[in-house]
Amino acid sequence: MRQLIENGIVFCRPIEGFRKRAKERKSGGDILEGVTEIINYDQKDSVTLTIFPFPEHQREIKIKMTNGQFRQNISKVGNIYSLYSINQSSDAEQEIQLDTRMLEYGTHAVIITDYKEFLIRINKQAKSLGYNIFWGLMDYYNPIDKIVKDISIFHKSKDFKYESEFRIFVENSSGKDLKLAIGNITDIAQIIESNQLKQMKVNWR
Repeated sequence: MRQLIENGIVFCRPIEGFRKRAKERKSGGDILEGVTEIINYDQKDSVTLTIFPFPEHQREIKIKMTNGQFRQNISKVGNIYSLYSINQSSDAEQEIQLDTRMLEYGTHAVIITDYKEFLIRINKQAKSLGYNIFWGLMDYYNPIDKIVKDISIFHKSKDFKYESEFRIFVENSSGKDLKLAIGNITDIAQIIESNQLKQMKVNWR
């Protein structure tokens, strides 16, 4: 947290890193991160998996599948920085209930008080390093629908809707962690204990 506030180090994790965290059952992990299409099937679909062995002269193996899921992974690679977003539906003061699962992400949180300036600084640093950068709110889909197509980097399983994610995506082919240094942000952010977020009141002015 101090690294972000005092030095402006924005840590962006590669797409594969989120799948890895899911396998390790760590917070923030998502096994479906980076997929572009999902096809679910069950026994009545009569799906057969054919394995072509090597060397080629050996017999192929056919397996009758009862249920499962085919996934097409994204061809675009890059790094992700995720934030929790607060969306106000009216000008009146609102009380916002934070899903308690968000408290698993750490004992403290950084509140960005000027998100527009925050994005300006991140964009400037990314561009100076030659990266293309995109951002936006996430759309959520049902991963158990029969067929789910046109899944982009800004789509996520509805299982994670409680995260209310605003995502920053940086195109980067290295497959490694990426750190963007945007400088001290104490003028537009502050650290608080995560427990203080259990009950928030928001008023747009």
